Amino acid sequence: MSAMAGYTKLFNSILASTIWREDDKTRIVWITMLAMADKNGVAESSIPGLADMARVSIADCEAALEKLAAPDKYSRTKEFDGRRIEAVDGGWRLLNHGKYRSKMSADERREYNRIKQAEHRAARSVNSVSAHVSNVIDESALSAHSEAAPEAKASPKKKDIPPSAGNPNHEAFVKGWCEDFKTAHGFDYKFEGGRDGKAVKELLSMNILVLDLLETAKKAWKRAKEDIFCKASKQASTIHGFKNSFNQIRVEVSNGNIQNQNTKPNPRNHGVCIPTVEKSGGESLGDFARRKANADSERRRLGGKVAEAPAVPPAS
Repeated sequence: MSAMAGYTKLFNSILASTIWREDDKTRIVWITMLAMADKNGVAESSIPGLADMARVSIADCEAALEKLAAPDKYSRTKEFDGRRIEAVDGGWRLLNHGKYRSKMSADERREYNRIKQAEHRAARSVNSVSAHVSNVIDESALSAHSEAAPEAKASPKKKDIPPSAGNPNHEAFVKGWCEDFKTAHGFDYKFEGGRDGKAVKELLSMNILVLDLLETAKKAWKRAKEDIFCKASKQASTIHGFKNSFNQIRVEVSNGNIQNQNTKPNPRNHGVCIPTVEKSGGESLGDFARRKANADSERRRLGGKVAEAPAVPPAS
């Protein structure tokens, strides 16, 4: 029978309804009609057929139908004065069927959403575990690779020791420079990318022994600390500076300051070096310094040609 297709949800609220105060036969007929109702709330049957389905006598079935179709002033549902059924062609319509069907749909949607959310959480948990396992595997593989090939590690942008570029002298120079630099200054040398690498290559192209290059650098560092006027030696604070000023540095560390050895800075003249001469003929050192400055000015005017400085007067 088509009326049997589907199902009707039995709400537990029936236990608190007035129908539950009726006799057993009435309650059985009512539940049977709930089970028979189609999607429109119609239970198609004759009275004898309904009695057979409810397993009650025809008289008990008729009495139950009368009670269900009568008003109920204590019913919680005020529509239709509390009536539960009405006779229609081919059977009976359950008057509050639509209300409970909507409520059932809402409950089913909530249940459906609850189940789907539980499935989603379970799937997300599985994915999280899989991702964690994958990360552990990746980290283990990376660790094994790092132990097998430490040189494959990513290098910082500013490397302490650069690659040797296949030249053992390149590696020996850089290693020696870094070790000697730390000994002389008390902190690590920071290799400055391509500039220092290129400078090392050019230094080695001079056909000077690595040990001699490093020895010159150590002398320059020492010279720069001892004499603030050794400008070339100060350039040895970096490898590329050492290369750029190499010739001047060698002069400074070999012969002292490239300025005249018989000079000394005069703080009253803002560090200008003047010859160390004794007063002679009533001329002061300041007068001589002014004459020397005039000679230098004349030399610059002549476009770099050397102009003879005034002769130093003999000591009286």
